[in-house]
Amino acid sequence: MHFHFRSRLLLMAYLIYAAAHASAAVAQRNSSLTLGLTLAPGAVWFVERPAGVTVALLHQGGQAREPLGTKGTDAMTSPIAAAMAPAGMTLLPVHDSVDAAWARLEAAVAARQLRVFARIDFAADAAAAGLAMPPARLLLFGQPRAGTPLLVAAPSLALDLPLKIVIYEDSGERAWVGFNTPEYLAQRHGLPPDLLPNIAGVRAIAAAAAGS
Repeated sequence: MHFHFRSRLLLMAYLIYAAAHASAAVAQRNSSLTLGLTLAPGAVWFVERPAGVTVALLHQGGQAREPLGTKGTDAMTSPIAAAMAPAGMTLLPVHDSVDAAWARLEAAVAARQLRVFARIDFAADAAAAGLAMPPARLLLFGQPRAGTPLLVAAPSLALDLPLKIVIYEDSGERAWVGFNTPEYLAQRHGLPPDLLPNIAGVRAIAAAAAGS
């Protein structure tokens, strides 16, 4: 009888320990859910609640956290891009500079024999007004042969055409290429699915500009 009583005590102690251990694990996950995914050599991204998404760069002798969008990430395939980009927009990281990305963008548009409708240098305009801002440029480009059927089908698309690609430097001196996704434009203006290929090429042009 003494043996059975002791066995029950041991069983109760084990159940209490297991419950406490499980509760602690759940509490830890809820307070700071941390998922590590290798994005590039020496880079890991983390998801934290409630802070959102951050990027951590691994350095010798320790780990240093940096803001979202650290150079070296692949934002085209990474969930980080979706986390930081405005709705309907894709952001791609530039691994060198705004000037270098702009040169690649111009080359990609020229290689496809697309028409450039406007080049806007926001930083230059700001400087002319006596103001200062990080580099930021916008290119408006397209092909009337491709764009006209879109405007006939959805005239409101004129608000978003010609196609636009922005290249800018953020406050952390990281450069980005951004563009509206074709799917977003189609949904916004009720574009027929069969006309989506007319603007789908913006992805490849943006990737070329980013150096992806």
